[in-house]
Amino acid sequence: MIKNTKATKLAGYEASEPISFSVKLPAGFVTDTTKDDVIVKHWDKFKPQVIEWLSTTVSETKANYTATFEATTFSPFELTVDARTAAVEYTTCSKTYPPTLPSTAQPSSGRLRRASPWVLTR
Repeated sequence: MIKNTKATKLAGYEASEPISFSVKLPAGFVTDTTKDDVIVKHWDKFKPQVIEWLSTTVSETKANYTATFEATTFSPFELTVDARTAAVEYTTCSKTYPPTLPSTAQPSSGRLRRASPWVLTR
């Protein structure tokens, strides 16, 4: 860490590759049973709304937990524990997804037939 150094704002900077963030979680924030439910709310810096939900990987060393995630911007992030899911029914199968709903998790065949009400609020 470099001390007493001012940050330089980069006008119009957009990462061409994902940036990896690692955040040490406060004591009591997660346990072994809830560490898989840590997600990141990526907030819009201009509007009070979540623009995307990011998944994390949580590691533990001597009862200290660290969440790691990737993003392509430096907008505000909020880490939270959220175990909610939503059932999505395709023509070929049914799946249950967390709030992060990875786009690659959709089946390669089959169209969306029905999804349970998906209301995620702050």
